[in-house]
Amino acid sequence: MNESKPWYASRTNITNIVTFGATVLTLFGIDLPPDMQTTAVTAVVALGTLMSTYFRNVARTRIG
Repeated sequence: MNESKPWYASRTNITNIVTFGATVLTLFGIDLPPDMQTTAVTAVVALGTLMSTYFRNVARTRIG
């Protein structure tokens, strides 16, 4: 893993940005019906964490 790539080319970073964006939308009033909120937020955070961990483990190049 001697090669490096820009931060925006990292699948891990893209996953983290999407997860962050989905979470921030709720702060700006983009709300789901109350019965779906907990499930949706939990799913987004869980999926984002899982994908982030997977992509970091299969990475072939450094970020930098």
